[in-house]
Amino acid sequence: MKLVAFVFSPLQALNLLEYSQRFDRPVDVVVVGTLSGLETTSRTQIDAVLSLVKPRTIIYRTWLLSSGKPLRARRAVSSAVSALREHLTAGPYEFVVGEYRNSFSWAVLHRLGDLVGSVVVVDDGTAMLRIDRRRPTLLSRKALRLRLKSLIFLVFGVRGVLPPSALTFFTIFALEAHLADSDTIVRNDYRTLSAELRKLPPDEDSVYVIGTPHREAGVMDTGDVELALELARFAGEWTGKEVVYMAHRRERAEKLDALRAEFTVVMPDVPFEIYPRVIGKQPRAVVGYYSSLFATVADLLGDSVDITALQIPRDGVNESWLPFVEDVYRYYRTELASAVKVIEHPTLSRGTRR
Repeated sequence: MKLVAFVFSPLQALNLLEYSQRFDRPVDVVVVGTLSGLETTSRTQIDAVLSLVKPRTIIYRTWLLSSGKPLRARRAVSSAVSALREHLTAGPYEFVVGEYRNSFSWAVLHRLGDLVGSVVVVDDGTAMLRIDRRRPTLLSRKALRLRLKSLIFLVFGVRGVLPPSALTFFTIFALEAHLADSDTIVRNDYRTLSAELRKLPPDEDSVYVIGTPHREAGVMDTGDVELALELARFAGEWTGKEVVYMAHRRERAEKLDALRAEFTVVMPDVPFEIYPRVIGKQPRAVVGYYSSLFATVADLLGDSVDITALQIPRDGVNESWLPFVEDVYRYYRTELASAVKVIEHPTLSRGTRR
């Protein structure tokens, strides 16, 4: 069965690549979509990965789907369905969805009907740990919110905005406690990409510091520059290696300029998971606050890489994000305990922050 994919980020494209290669499924059509416009770096990285996927057709569109603008949502879904039908022949196809919480993908699949044979959800970073598909009670806040969302769209002719009741998740994460009994988990261990990377010689001289867009994502409002500098300095002291700061595509220029004053900063044209192919070496040391990279790198390089997660100070994190951030570190300490070493931030041990 051929694949049709909805991709919204470089990581989603990477997971599509791994899924198609592992199960020998040709990729027919990829829709590169976005809700608010792709950053230039994101587009570059997605294109780099899709050059390895080699789909027959790539459709680039910006479609908006918002319950606050239901008329625009209806036009967006109709436009997407028309664009896909132009490129699809007789089905069924297997659809790969890269952003579970994006209602747009589900509404389009609902309209495609018999063309949809099966649906697979691939990882979109640590956001996967926020999924909760356990059946809500009829009067719970979650159930009422989902019903309201569905009804708003339904009034304006947009159906199927909620995910199907049974899905397959191709994931690196232990999601059993997050999913419904009707769901299926297929473990993504990056076996095809890993086989290639492990043939590369080791990079014993550098520690790769993983950048995170804390302020851009809303995790914190201030102090992100100081936080990044503390991380990079810690990495150099902790490992005794030369620091290479791997900038996230969403980190702003002011922050990266401050880092460049002390360290080498790299904004790669490919996701970090395939960056070793570019430099021709395997990283031996990776340090960051928290990132989905920790799980993927652990699978890709195994015991040959040392991964350290420095615990982000609570007092700098916005209250609405604290539960999620704490869940991520809890996940590292339990599910990834053998691969990721969690270290208390030096300022936490002193009971204060600069």
